[in-house]
Amino acid sequence: MTLVHLPKPKTPYGEPTRVEFWEGLHAPWRSLLLGGVDAPVGGSVRLELEGPLFQGEVRGRTGPLERVCWGLPEWRKPVRPQAFQDAFAQDVIGYLAGQVGGRFMEKLPRDQKRHYALPAVPAYKGVEMVLAAWGYEAVLHELDGGVLYIGPQEASPHASVLHRLDEEVAEVRPLGKGVYLKTAPLPALRLLHRVRYPRRDGAWVEGRLLGAFGGEGQVVEHRLVLTPEEAYHEVVVA
Repeated sequence: MTLVHLPKPKTPYGEPTRVEFWEGLHAPWRSLLLGGVDAPVGGSVRLELEGPLFQGEVRGRTGPLERVCWGLPEWRKPVRPQAFQDAFAQDVIGYLAGQVGGRFMEKLPRDQKRHYALPAVPAYKGVEMVLAAWGYEAVLHELDGGVLYIGPQEASPHASVLHRLDEEVAEVRPLGKGVYLKTAPLPALRLLHRVRYPRRDGAWVEGRLLGAFGGEGQVVEHRLVLTPEEAYHEVVVA
């Protein structure tokens, strides 16, 4: 799929020749593959596409001028063991953030205190362990600006954003319990945004789609791909 009026992606290391941006509920941080840039491994990187899209750390090389980058580098740092008495979950999460310099937004109930022994783990893993120990159902995902969201899926600041799609959508098909969409690039799309789309259940007759009807869902995974040859967005909604 090609798009004529797509803005050029920008990084501190120049304009990349390939961009693959991904985020999903399987990992708290956003991932980015950059081609055509000579960014140092371990260095910081930012990507702009109609505004800031990614900030994080170069994790490795997959080629001479190809870099794999992950967001939320602070939250992957290890923390030392620590014991807590009569602590709220927020107390332990605040300790974790303070140890690694991570920023976060949490929307958890402040309703129970516990004694808790935190082992030596990466900070994000410590958050997951705290949620399990306190019995809270919550998701972790990255917000713009390198902030970790911790809280119920429906309370995420992303959950109130709705995108209405029509001609941008090239393909719609079932995928497990959700729906797969292939669309033109949507630089403003984020994890847990809501998407209203034309469900392509009709039949193509002389180049026109007949019998289509609309659907709506929440983004649980998406991948943006930009190259000189093609530009598209793969979106999974549930």
